[in-house]
Amino acid sequence: MSYHFVTINYFCPQTEDRELRVLLQRQRLEDVLHWQEQERRDESSPWGCLMCRAEFVGWHGQLLDHMARDHNFSVGQPHNLVFVRELMDKLEGKMAELRCVYCDRVFKTREVLKEHMRKKAHKKINPHDKSYDLFYVVNYQVTKYHSGFFLKKK
Repeated sequence: MSYHFVTINYFCPQTEDRELRVLLQRQRLEDVLHWQEQERRDESSPWGCLMCRAEFVGWHGQLLDHMARDHNFSVGQPHNLVFVRELMDKLEGKMAELRCVYCDRVFKTREVLKEHMRKKAHKKINPHDKSYDLFYVVNYQVTKYHSGFFLKKK
């Protein structure tokens, strides 16, 4: 059995579908970047630290820097995040339920939860938990399609 390269017909429905998907991805990325810019300018309500309850007014980067620096709790770089208010609400909800944000285990008290997160190095988001993907700009980047060739059996 041998293979040879076959050029893709650019006017076939698959190509049109691919181009439409790329166009929609680009539009979604533009929308997300626009939302991210609005979040950076929003100073309407304070941000509360998940660990010590300190409040920060203004750009969410101050809160995220505080959490990383003072509590070693990192959710990522501020410029890589979008829908930050929703992300913080989700994390705060988990902590209010006394649930570890990394392993999802439930604890009896907030102090036991915080000690667990410190000892197990769970002061971060689990990268395998796909429910957090919508909060990272990288997940909205346009997929690059290669238009060249595909393999076909002879």
